Amino acid sequence: MATSTPSARAALDELVHQFADPYAFVRELVQNAVDAGSAEIDVDVRHATEGPDAGLVTVHVDDWGEGMTREVIEKKLTRLFSSSKDGDRTKIGKFGIGFVSVFALDPDAVCIDTARDGQCWRVLFRADRTFELLALREPVDGTKIRVIKRGDAAAFAEVRARVEASLRFWCRHLEAEVRFAGAPIRAPFTLEDAPCQVEASDGVGRIVVGHRSDRATFRGFYNNGLTLLETTEAKPGDPLDGLAFKASSPRLEHTLTRDAVIEDAGYHAVLSDTLTIARTRLAQAVFDALDRAATGPASHYLVHAALWHLARGLPPGLGSRPVASSPGGAPLGIDALRRAPKDDVFLFAAGRSRLTDALEQRGNTVVLGRPDDARVALLQALSPGSTAERVGARWCLPRVLDPAETPRAWPRLREHLHATLRIVGAKVRDIVPAEFGDPESSIAERIAVTQARPGELSSVGELDHLAPGLFARRHALLVNLGHPSVAAFVALAEREPAMAAYLCTKAFRLGRDLDAAMDTALVEHLVEQRWPTTI
Repeated sequence: MATSTPSARAALDELVHQFADPYAFVRELVQNAVDAGSAEIDVDVRHATEGPDAGLVTVHVDDWGEGMTREVIEKKLTRLFSSSKDGDRTKIGKFGIGFVSVFALDPDAVCIDTARDGQCWRVLFRADRTFELLALREPVDGTKIRVIKRGDAAAFAEVRARVEASLRFWCRHLEAEVRFAGAPIRAPFTLEDAPCQVEASDGVGRIVVGHRSDRATFRGFYNNGLTLLETTEAKPGDPLDGLAFKASSPRLEHTLTRDAVIEDAGYHAVLSDTLTIARTRLAQAVFDALDRAATGPASHYLVHAALWHLARGLPPGLGSRPVASSPGGAPLGIDALRRAPKDDVFLFAAGRSRLTDALEQRGNTVVLGRPDDARVALLQALSPGSTAERVGARWCLPRVLDPAETPRAWPRLREHLHATLRIVGAKVRDIVPAEFGDPESSIAERIAVTQARPGELSSVGELDHLAPGLFARRHALLVNLGHPSVAAFVALAEREPAMAAYLCTKAFRLGRDLDAAMDTALVEHLVEQRWPTTI
């Protein structure tokens, strides 16, 4: 029998207690199995309720690797800081102390059955960590480890749950087939909740980088798929802050205490490769997605992802990529949008119309969408100081009607309107039938407006609101025949054109300084038209 000396025991105690999570031993045993060349590892937790083992909770870790000879057991397994892995960068472990982690669980016994080169051995550790080496008569394929601890049903449930959780956290990305209770635990080497992500190779490992939906930072470091560290923290000024990434590389090594990654040349090389992938392939993926969304609303997720890349500079060639579309179908790329829009306003329209076509021809930047589109933040980042407005809130384009499109009674109403408008002092050049119902129109509820040139593209702020004194001979009055009230006036003009003109004029003036004197003059004119004075 071999026993630990007091000094070795003290060292062992120190090593055992370095593991903050006692269930990290699962990671260490699986790591050793992978390093032994096992393509499969079975982990299970069992509870004996009857027989000689009643009341025992046993954690099984079985592999089919190369196993151990007596020399390996005596010189490596049971000798601290001696590792067959030193100098071999294809192995995950480094310090040769992973096995001692099984004692963090304070087991009553640990049993190891292993075989190699025709030798079959059992190493039996007791609760005091003394051990003995026994020869086995039956062969063993690989290495089978049992960590044994007394416990009731509640203890069994806790051990089982925590072993599974530890296994799924530390070992879910291993290439080896790791199973818990017979079911594979492997998870894809991808980022959770990151719709836009890319994967690439840095030459010796795998890197996946993307943008999380919550925009949180995430950094995952792995060695051949084994978790070394996952964190949501980043140092101030970290160029990868705001990104999520996973990097699996043999260049990454954990510290002795297994709670961090050694920040050596290999570590910094992996970070540099990750940043390069983010600023090239990930940027391309983000703007590809914006290109696909150019004719529809952009998500806040995509816009914030794009803003991350814009703040850090885009790789060559992305400046021409569309991030939006005009209603007329013209792609709007980053370089074009960087130029200040006409009047410092990005105009938004839900669809193509005569109005949007006229504005695009005028040189305005018209974006297909709505002013509450998340894309606005992107546009304003490209052109600081700009604003976003709905097309119809700033511009209008009344459509002048052809005579064939007007109702039969329109000429009669138009004739009498000329007369009633003169009564109230309005000296308009012409009265023109029109419609204001453009899909983007904000003047559809108006009865009439004035324009210097009927049917021209006009700023809504420059339209005459028919207040006193605003009519002039150089302006034409456009009457909105699409308005329900005007339609009623036109219908009335069939029988009572003077009354229709009176009501229409009052509607022009209603709420716009229609005083008693003006109303009296209109009534007197109406009476005179309907019941002319005869001498």
